[in-house]
Amino acid sequence: VYCEFINKDYAQFVLRGKSKVYYKLSEAISDAAATSSIIVVKESGTLYEETVNTSYYDATNKKYTIPENVTLLVPCNAAYDYRLGPVQKEDFTAVTSFTCYKWLKIPSGITLNFNGGLSVYAKLSHFGNATMAQIMEYGQIHLCDGAKIELQSGAVANVYGYITGNHNK
Repeated sequence: VYCEFINKDYAQFVLRGKSKVYYKLSEAISDAAATSSIIVVKESGTLYEETVNTSYYDATNKKYTIPENVTLLVPCNAAYDYRLGPVQKEDFTAVTSFTCYKWLKIPSGITLNFNGGLSVYAKLSHFGNATMAQIMEYGQIHLCDGAKIELQSGAVANVYGYITGNHNK
């Protein structure tokens, strides 16, 4: 038995529809892969930097691999709505504020390698059949210098929220 202290600034994850909380993304990926589940950012924060190799984390290269039967969701609301296809638009309402519901910060040097799905979701508002929409609530990923997202053949990325950061370093 050992005790590990986790900083309160680290992100927390859950599997959609479950209550177990994960601080280590590799553990969430492992459980999600066994049940073809969706990993949800439950509490905003910085991704915990792991130091030990697992089936889904290469500590030497600082690379997480999300398998094809798993989706990582940065939600825009408490219902954990998501899609890996076209987003649902709601009838237009006056948007007076934009709200980042959940965010995930990826530290420098970390790679998220997707064989499965990535959904950074948003709630959009639009006028009738208009093709233009406003973002009301959104999820966000921030990539620190040197952090990156890789999409492999067959991976699906649905980003209606935001991915920010400096991708050149």
